[in-house]
Amino acid sequence: MKCLINMTTSSYDMDRYKDAEDLRKFYLSRGLDGLELMFTGGNTDIPEKAAQCKIIGIHLGYYPSWVDLWLGNTEGLIEEYGSEEEYVKYYGGRDKNAIIARFRRELDRAEQIGAEYVVFHVAEVRLCESFSYTCRYSDKEVTDAAAELINILLDGQKYNFWFLAENLWWNGLNLKNPDITKNFLKKIHYNKKGIMLDTGHLIHTNRNIKNQNEAVEYINSVLDNHGDLCGYIKGVHLHQTISGEYVNQILENIP
Repeated sequence: MKCLINMTTSSYDMDRYKDAEDLRKFYLSRGLDGLELMFTGGNTDIPEKAAQCKIIGIHLGYYPSWVDLWLGNTEGLIEEYGSEEEYVKYYGGRDKNAIIARFRRELDRAEQIGAEYVVFHVAEVRLCESFSYTCRYSDKEVTDAAAELINILLDGQKYNFWFLAENLWWNGLNLKNPDITKNFLKKIHYNKKGIMLDTGHLIHTNRNIKNQNEAVEYINSVLDNHGDLCGYIKGVHLHQTISGEYVNQILENIP
């Protein structure tokens, strides 16, 4: 097992360290093996400080909301972004090819640096939905769209890394329904496919949790429900967040 720390390529993270040696000392002094580095802003450049360290995993960038563009729902895009000009600026293009191009660059970069795995978010949430928790696309619709995208990205390629889908608490791969998880994984052609289990994201799916003991019990129950599918879990994003009470208060008086 390898223990890593996740950080981004943004200056917010990189500016905390004087140089590559400072960054190496930070993670080695905590018994960690290296970095899981996350691209930001669609840029695949790796800061010099991180490039001189051990990069074991790459966390691909992500769009919180992308299914409208994938399905060509122009009306939904304009509703969300206000105009065609704005959504084109955000995605870098007018159709799904913009999404494909971005992830292709990041996957090629991950292969180039020898990453052992990449992480891909499988979720969809518009800004207003992140406050209302009422989503327009179902888990199946999001995972079906994601599987289609993943196959376009990976079919025919000679990548060596594991491709790990990360669970979020929004609609998509949230691990609330084992059948959704099973069907999603079955649709992906790539052999080295798996799940990056995010414990904090999973806790978010149950807003009744009050403490860490209840959180652990809930995580175990979800994994028990998934049975043999747990064999697809190849990595864990380990963190905890007991925020259900706060979210419930927000939902009672949505801003």
